[in-house]
Amino acid sequence: MAFPTNPTIGDVYTAGSKTYRWDGNVWARATDGVLTTAFVTQSGSNLFYSNDLVKQYLSNLDGPIVPSLNETYSLGSENKKWANLFLSGNTIVLGNTKIQSSEDGSISIRSTNSQVTSALSFASNGYIAAPSGPISTSSGLTIAAPRISNVQVTDSSYNVLDDTSANSGGYVTINGAYFSNGSTVLIGTTVANSVTFVSSSKLNVALPILSSGTYPVYVVSSDGATAQKINGLSISGTPIFYTAAGNVGINYEGTPLNIAVNAFSDTTITYTLASGTLPSGLTLDANTGIISGNLASVEANTTYNFTINATDLELQNTTRSYSFSTLDDRLTWFSPSNSNTLVMCTGTVISCYIQANTLSGLPVCYTANSLITGLCLLSNGYYFGTTSIGSPGLRTSLITANTGATSNTISLNYNTFGAPMFIEMLVVAGGGGGGGGYSSYYNLYYGGGGGGGGVIQGNVAYCALMHMVTIGAGGSGGTSSINASPGSPTRACSTYYNICSCAGGRGGKGLSNVNSGDQFGGDGGSGGGGGTGAGTPIPRGGYGTPGQGNRGEDGRWGAPGTAGGRGGGKGASGVYGGVGASYSYTTGFSGPSVYYSSGGTYNSGAGPSNTGIGGGMGAVNSTPASSGASGVVIMTYPEAAPEATVFVGGSCSTQNLRRIYCFTSSGCICLA
Repeated sequence: MAFPTNPTIGDVYTAGSKTYRWDGNVWARATDGVLTTAFVTQSGSNLFYSNDLVKQYLSNLDGPIVPSLNETYSLGSENKKWANLFLSGNTIVLGNTKIQSSEDGSISIRSTNSQVTSALSFASNGYIAAPSGPISTSSGLTIAAPRISNVQVTDSSYNVLDDTSANSGGYVTINGAYFSNGSTVLIGTTVANSVTFVSSSKLNVALPILSSGTYPVYVVSSDGATAQKINGLSISGTPIFYTAAGNVGINYEGTPLNIAVNAFSDTTITYTLASGTLPSGLTLDANTGIISGNLASVEANTTYNFTINATDLELQNTTRSYSFSTLDDRLTWFSPSNSNTLVMCTGTVISCYIQANTLSGLPVCYTANSLITGLCLLSNGYYFGTTSIGSPGLRTSLITANTGATSNTISLNYNTFGAPMFIEMLVVAGGGGGGGGYSSYYNLYYGGGGGGGGVIQGNVAYCALMHMVTIGAGGSGGTSSINASPGSPTRACSTYYNICSCAGGRGGKGLSNVNSGDQFGGDGGSGGGGGTGAGTPIPRGGYGTPGQGNRGEDGRWGAPGTAGGRGGGKGASGVYGGVGASYSYTTGFSGPSVYYSSGGTYNSGAGPSNTGIGGGMGAVNSTPASSGASGVVIMTYPEAAPEATVFVGGSCSTQNLRRIYCFTSSGCICLA
């Protein structure tokens, strides 16, 4: 045969039924796509093909390579191995077993023999170990490197949190596939404190102490297979509270507050109320942690318990428990009292402050629903003005004291009249008791007379009100003996409305030795007389109250005694120790020749009751000093005016076109 000259590799030459291809060296014959033995070297049962020949043949394949005999030929030998085997498919069939790869890179070995029941396992040396008995791969066995799906931040019990970063030394769960017991976990280059194998898809890991930052996570199986999660875990510090747990305040209701609850983190913190209740009126600022507002009112002292949560940008949380106590302010009225009644006439001038007190000391604001015409109430409690009364009658205002958190309202009543009525009055106090005397074989020493009770007389504007009256009793006389005593210092003033007359001064005692203050007359409405005694200084008389009485006489050695100071008004003698003032019907008071508040004199005895006369002095041992007379209050006004609706303490009469009320004991009167 004459083959073509200068052929190139792969050229085909056909002669009859035979086909030849040029392999670069020789023309090789091919029959039915199978290489003939003419182009191979045989060694025993093995055929060895030249590399170029195989390349030439495989490059022209358009179907599978099928051996001429089943299970007879090998692909390579122990000493003559093929290099890399590249397959576009994903299955290698080994008898009854299929080796398959998946898209994620794992390799599975699965048997087609449904009669095998035992499972394959990994031995410690990394080989697949077959247990005793038949090998079962009915459910398949995956031989793959570990794979990390995600890393979840947890608490110490491995409950998954919503945190996006873990705390240094915290805890995480690693989810994935093909994990094995005994795996090692690295965070960056640092080995985890502990790794708990939960399942082939879950590992619980206790983290090492690390600085803040983002780290790769590695899972290394016992056979050295490794999974890596780039930027798998961020480490960030958990928020730390600076404000200590416990009570952060005790304040009264209505108090304005600004309390800071502070926490620190390496990122921005948000504050929330995790549990419990803030005191009513307060709110928590989510950005600053400041609790502020005005404490709302409470019915009783109340303690609130609550928990604040500090959350950073990585959703890491720290909670701390606090409490706060709100105190009941208990606003109470000081002046006026509830349901107090004021009597007012047209032209009454008011200038005062009303007052309510708080435990907290918070400022109080005052308001009224209505007031008498002409009066004003400022918010600070100043109550002032001049009344303008229309028709008389009883009126009521509601006065409210308010701190903003608590309030208290009282009723203030007004008994209103037109123009006030003027009355004439006489207020006489009780007289002082006389001083006791002392006698010896040779001498007598006399006590001083008691001073007359103070006298106040004049006109007073009367606007209907319940006026209280007090009648003062006279002082007791002293004892006359070798142990003589002065008049009793105990005596009583007489009062009417806001008018008070002073009781008379006691008389000093008589004594041979002038060294005792008991020989001095006592001060009072009128002064008591001084007692007698030998030597100097001369015992002085007591001083009277200006406008109510005069001074008592000084003691004199050898004199029969000294008189007490006279009462107010002109005395008959015009000197110390004279008689008191006389008031007759012509001035509206009953009784001609009735004298009030005379000073006690030598052996004058006790004056009539309700005259205010001072008690007489004592002389010899058997003559005791006398007590002062009780006082009296008399008031009179024209008969045309209304009579009293209430009168207690004496008698009333109408004489000389005037109404007369005479108080001989303590009582009250109201002309409304």
